[in-house]
Amino acid sequence: IMERCRLLSTACRHSRLSSLQCRRWLLTGSPAQIRNDEHQRRQDIDYCINFVRERDIDAFYCGLLMPKAAQKSFFALRAFNAELASVKEIHHSRSQGATTGTSAPVALQLRLQWWNDAIRQIYGEENDTGADPSLASLSISCWESPVVRALYNAHQDTKFTRRFLERLVQAREQDLEIIQFRTMGESIKYAADTTSSLLYLSLECCDVR
Repeated sequence: IMERCRLLSTACRHSRLSSLQCRRWLLTGSPAQIRNDEHQRRQDIDYCINFVRERDIDAFYCGLLMPKAAQKSFFALRAFNAELASVKEIHHSRSQGATTGTSAPVALQLRLQWWNDAIRQIYGEENDTGADPSLASLSISCWESPVVRALYNAHQDTKFTRRFLERLVQAREQDLEIIQFRTMGESIKYAADTTSSLLYLSLECCDVR
C-alpha cells in the first residue's frame, strides 16, 4: 500500500491533482466510476475552462465563441494542450543559467510519457506494465486527472483522430531541448505537428473533418 501511495503521489504532481482527489482514488479504486459520474464530469469541464483561462486566454475567448455543443470538447482539448505546453515551460524556467548542452530532465520526459499512456487509456488500450503491480497502479492513475477524464468524455462525443493527439505529445517531446530551430523546415514541421494538429482537432469538435 505504501508503494501505491508513493506512485499516486508522483502521478498527482505530474497531473495537477489535489491530495483529496488522490485519496479518493486510493479508497475507491474505481477509475471507471469516477470518469462516468455526471457530477464529476461537470467538475472536470469547469476545471478545464478555468485552466485554459489561466494558461491560454486567446483559446479561452475562442472557446466562448464556439457552438454550444462543441464547447466542452474544445475546452478539454485546449486544457490538454496547455498541460503539454507547461512541460517545456517548466524545463525552461529550471534551466535558466544552465549550459546550452543541458539535457531535458528525465522527470519531464516521463511526464510526457505519462500523457502518451493516458492517450492509450482513452482509446481503450492497456499499457504494457508486465507483471509489475506498481506500474499497473501508475498506469491507471491517469483517470484521476480532470483533464484526462474530460478528454476521454470529449472523445466519446467527438471521436478525435488519434494521430493528431499523439503528434501533439511527440512534438513536445522533441521540442524539450530545442532553443531555436536551425532551419525553416524544422519550424514548419513543428507548426504542422502542433498548431495544425490542434486546429484539425478543434474542427472535429464542430464535427468538421
